[in-house]
Amino acid sequence: MGRAVWMALAFIAASAAHAQDEAVRQAAAFVSSTKDRIVIAHLTDEATEEDARKFAAERERNVGKMTAVYFYEPEARFPAQALTSAQSVSEANKLLDDPDMSAWRYVFMHYKTGSSEFVDCAEPNDLCR
Repeated sequence: MGRAVWMALAFIAASAAHAQDEAVRQAAAFVSSTKDRIVIAHLTDEATEEDARKFAAERERNVGKMTAVYFYEPEARFPAQALTSAQSVSEANKLLDDPDMSAWRYVFMHYKTGSSEFVDCAEPNDLCR
């Protein structure tokens, strides 16, 4: 194969990898004074559950600290700006529970104990709205 063909194949592979990375985008983040984290992730039309799981797995998480990632579907309403300027985890959670905002599609929770769970909110679960 010629060099031009190899370069074209490399470009296609890199483009596909970038498209997968862009299937889920971070829309907002809150970090408390104790380093607990809440992230709003925005799913694209092409995003799969596997994309969401991969995104969640790449978020920073530490024993003794909470990390929550809320995944919203493409047309969802979510409190991105307000979350970023929240003053506490309690305030951030109130913003997420606002009835004027959309429910999330998936949620990932890393607890202070070190355990984690990923939930598909298509099924009833205490972590879902």
